[in-house]
Amino acid sequence: MISKKERLNILKFIQKEDTPSIEDIVNSLKYNLEDVKGALKYLDEKRLITCKLKSVDGLWKMIDITADGIDMIEEEPPEQKKETFIGRNLRVFISYSEEDKLIAKGIKDALNHYGVQGFLAHEDIPTGEDWVESIKRGIKQNDIFIAMLSKKYKESDWTDQEVGIAVANEKLIIPVSIDGCMPYGFMMKYQAFKKFKYEKGKHHNGKEFIYCYGDVFKIIKMIGQKEEFKENLKDCFISSLKNAGSFRGAEEIMETLVGLGSFNSVQINQIIINCSLNNQVYQANGCQPIIRNLIKEYDKKIDEENKEKIKEVMAL
Repeated sequence: MISKKERLNILKFIQKEDTPSIEDIVNSLKYNLEDVKGALKYLDEKRLITCKLKSVDGLWKMIDITADGIDMIEEEPPEQKKETFIGRNLRVFISYSEEDKLIAKGIKDALNHYGVQGFLAHEDIPTGEDWVESIKRGIKQNDIFIAMLSKKYKESDWTDQEVGIAVANEKLIIPVSIDGCMPYGFMMKYQAFKKFKYEKGKHHNGKEFIYCYGDVFKIIKMIGQKEEFKENLKDCFISSLKNAGSFRGAEEIMETLVGLGSFNSVQINQIIINCSLNNQVYQANGCQPIIRNLIKEYDKKIDEENKEKIKEVMAL
C-alpha cells in the first residue's frame, strides 16, 4: 500500500509533467502499477485531481487534471496516542495471629490508602479455598512480608512457618512490634519497627476499627529506601494522591513521592491529573511549591489540557 509521502510525490509529478501517463509515473517514480492506480483513485476522491483515464496509443493517459490542492496532503506527523497510566503494584503479605486480626485489618486499610496492596488471609482467601496452599501462594506472590510481632504471634506454630516460607522465597521481611515483642528465630537479623502506634475507634454501627496511617506511612517510607521497590512505590503514591484526606497527608505523600526520583511522561501527567482532582492536594501550602516546580521541570512532558487544569484550580 502506498504511503502519504508517495501519494504526495505522485501529485507533484502530475503537476510538473502535465498530463502524464500511468506508465510515466510508474517508470519515473519506480512505484508499483497497482499502487499508482490506487493512489490516483484516492487523489481523485479527495478532489485533489480530476482523473479521467483513456487509452491513447496503447498507454493509459489522464485528462482534466487539477493539482491546485497539493499543500493539502503534505506529510503530517502521525497522531500520538496518549498512554494510559497503569500503576504498578506493591504487594504486602501481612502475617498475624488470630488475636491481632483487627490491628492487621487496620494495617491493610492504611496500606491501601497509600496505594499499596495488602494481603490479609481472613479477608483475601475465598471461601472453600485450600487455606494452607493459599497462604503459601500469597507469600510467594507478594513483594514484602510484614510480621506483626506480638506475644500471641510468637506462640503460634503457623506464623513461624509463614516466616520460613518468606525467608525461603527471599522476601523483604519487616518485623513490626505491636506489643514490645522483638524479632526471634529467622527474623533476628532484621531491624524491627518498634513501638507501632495505633488508635482504636468505633464506627457509627458500633463496629471497632484501628487507625494507624501515621506509622504505616513510616513503614512504607522504609520500603522506599530499597532501590528495587522505588518505581512501584512511585506509582502507588501517584494513585494515592486521589485519596489524601488532609493537607498534611497530601504534603507527606508529595514530599515522599518527589524524593523517589524522576518521572516519565505518563507518571508526571497522572500526578498533575490527580493533584487537580483533590483540593486537599492543590490547596495544601506544602504541595503548591512542589506542584509549581514539577510544572516547570516537566513542562514539555505535561499535556496542555492537564497543565491548564492544574493552573486553573491553583489560580496560577
